[in-house]
Amino acid sequence: MKYANTYEAIAADKCLSTLKSLIDLAGLADAVKGLSNSTTFAPTNAAFRKVPQSVLDTLTDPANISLLQNVLLYHITGKAIPNRCSFVNGETLTMLNSIPTTVEKKCGHINIVDAVGGKSKIVCKDSKADVNNFIYKINAVLIPAVL
Repeated sequence: MKYANTYEAIAADKCLSTLKSLIDLAGLADAVKGLSNSTTFAPTNAAFRKVPQSVLDTLTDPANISLLQNVLLYHITGKAIPNRCSFVNGETLTMLNSIPTTVEKKCGHINIVDAVGGKSKIVCKDSKADVNNFIYKINAVLIPAVL
């Protein structure tokens, strides 16, 4: 299915409803709608269930909106990666919050390694949000720093 933008693609996917809610809470809906030539690593609802409740409470506290924005922007890179074959083992991807991640390809699996060494595995096939933006569902939330 074709979508007008990345936000619309996320909103249409029931497995990404937590991500969509957090994007809305953080006030990033317009920014996500306006993405161009980007790749979003979208944590599934199951990925968010792995995050300790105390961390989610901190992120969703209105006093911590900038922290939530930082975490969400850590899931988007300004590089369009159209398919799994385009990922390069050991490649560094700079995310929209300017903090890098690393690509790890092993035995046919692709992981995105975050700033604290956590690994988020891509759990879906190639996904196109729109003509220039791509989404890959991941099984863990990327963490830009110790929370």
